[in-house]
Amino acid sequence: MSVFSRIFLALARRDLLRWMPARPYLRRYWKATMGYPLNLDHPVTYNEKLQWLKLYDLDPAYPEMVDKVTAKEQARKILGDDAIIPTLGVWERAEDIDWDALPDRFVLKCTHDSGTVIVCEDKSALDRKTAVEKLSAGLARNYYHRTREWFYKDIRPRVIAEAYLSDESRTDGELSDYKFYCFDGSPVFVMVCVGRKKGYPSFYYFDREWNALPYDRITKDAPPKSLPPRPQNLGRLFEAAEKLSEGLRHVRVDLYSVGDRIYFGEWTLCSGGGYDQDITPEADRYFGSLLNLPE
Repeated sequence: MSVFSRIFLALARRDLLRWMPARPYLRRYWKATMGYPLNLDHPVTYNEKLQWLKLYDLDPAYPEMVDKVTAKEQARKILGDDAIIPTLGVWERAEDIDWDALPDRFVLKCTHDSGTVIVCEDKSALDRKTAVEKLSAGLARNYYHRTREWFYKDIRPRVIAEAYLSDESRTDGELSDYKFYCFDGSPVFVMVCVGRKKGYPSFYYFDREWNALPYDRITKDAPPKSLPPRPQNLGRLFEAAEKLSEGLRHVRVDLYSVGDRIYFGEWTLCSGGGYDQDITPEADRYFGSLLNLPE
């Protein structure tokens, strides 16, 4: 990485480049991150097309789809109450969290960004001061300035507490996390994330029949015995993803499965921010061939 790229990324991570228009910013951020020029005029790969969508796909429905409060209400209309993780509280400031009202286990998130999450499995052991500091830092940050995903720009920053979910059929209780890549309202394949609880997540891709797909750089040659098991409700998961992606050019629908029950996670409009280097170059091109941009 060049000195210029290192300086640019350091400034971007400190939100010191918010003055820069989106198109030149994305070109420079891409080059610094991916190592080669961004093709915005004739995008081919999945990651390139996601950058194009940031600039030109301005559907006014998107902000409510990525706001973690309003997204739940939108998903409730589609899947019903049983598919929605219970909300335990919403606060404007992290300092206002009502700890006494929360159960022993819960999850805290910022409603306006991606990644500011605290999973609490034992309230008595939680470092509340550190949790408040992390959430406050998230609330003070406008996620748009880093990624230029316009739909995050004007979302009202809040903290949401949700019920803690676990899969009691597993010894570690880890929740099964399924991410469905949907193109023109059809979920084509699913990525399963495992090992996140231990801090070392692995990603596996499968088709509708649960045949392994070689899309991840690390797990593409994984032996069959190491693959995540097929969920009993695979068909229903795909059906839920199809309902949640109806009418959309592209979205990643994130769902959880606990036993036979399905829970809505979130809509992700720009997977990996459009800088996904975990997928293979072949997968990047294939995903791109599925994403149809307007002429």
